[in-house]
Amino acid sequence: WHKIPSIQACEAGKDVWCEKPLNTAIGEGQPLIDAVRKNKRVLQCGNFQRSGAHFKEVHDLITSGYIGKIARCETWIHDGGKNQNIGTPPDGPAPEGLDWDRYLGWTKKVQYNKNRHLYNFRWFLDYSGGKMTDWGAHLIDIVLWCMGEDKQPKTVSALGGKYVLTDNRTTPDTLEVLYEYDDYILSFSNRVYNGYVERNRYGILFYGSKGTLYADRMGYFVKPVEDGCEPREVKDQKEGDMNVAHWDNFVECVKSRQDPISHVESAFNTARTCHLGTTAYVAGNQRLEWDSKTQRFTGADTDAVKKANDWAYRPYQNGYSLKKPYLPA
Repeated sequence: WHKIPSIQACEAGKDVWCEKPLNTAIGEGQPLIDAVRKNKRVLQCGNFQRSGAHFKEVHDLITSGYIGKIARCETWIHDGGKNQNIGTPPDGPAPEGLDWDRYLGWTKKVQYNKNRHLYNFRWFLDYSGGKMTDWGAHLIDIVLWCMGEDKQPKTVSALGGKYVLTDNRTTPDTLEVLYEYDDYILSFSNRVYNGYVERNRYGILFYGSKGTLYADRMGYFVKPVEDGCEPREVKDQKEGDMNVAHWDNFVECVKSRQDPISHVESAFNTARTCHLGTTAYVAGNQRLEWDSKTQRFTGADTDAVKKANDWAYRPYQNGYSLKKPYLPA
């Protein structure tokens, strides 16, 4: 539901704050970019980590070459502790006051199920991409910001499945995604039933020729290789400070008419990268080539490629459209 309201707001002359991820399908991105630019609007996406002071330091260190040439970036989010199983509640009538058809919008018609409603909707591929788009949109966003947002991956590979949980979610409980760029490799890893790691349950790692940089919402540290860079560390950062700074950035850009730190093209690039991973999974745990010029998947497995492109550009249903009048009569 991010696209149509955002486009309509732009056409009404309003500036937009849109939460992440910016889009649900790759094909939704360009129409919103066009609406923002044609109507000269300011759009800030909720990738708030970019506004964190220590993440800005991370960006400056990476782009200045502090840890040397980087050829490997790693992102992960693992959930443990309480059981993550959301159960398999029966379908049934929607609660009084909920317009279920309106809630479903452009996605396929299904009967009401409470797991498809608020919060848990993100574990259904019809509406989201699971942790790939929920947390990946935060973690991968920082990598792309630091490594160059003019770059798109050449290939994407996914491997995962629903191996442990027995609930009615359609997103995987275990997922590994690997992106191949011209000059580095990026990965995203998630499991939702066992959060054990020898470091924080989520994070970002940049592996450089002079050192390794680890970052999360609490801070960062640099561990040098022998004869590499100097060690550095920032600790005890507050997530709330990043949110306030991100709101402030939006307000200042509304006044100045400049692009905010998470502008529409940037936000789409991050969302697209996450959706590339989800789509490779949907296509059957495939390794797919990505053509940045045509914005389409390619590869030798024509069936998988068709499935991937169909998913990435799946059409709006039920009378909704990305063109006027947008909403059904």
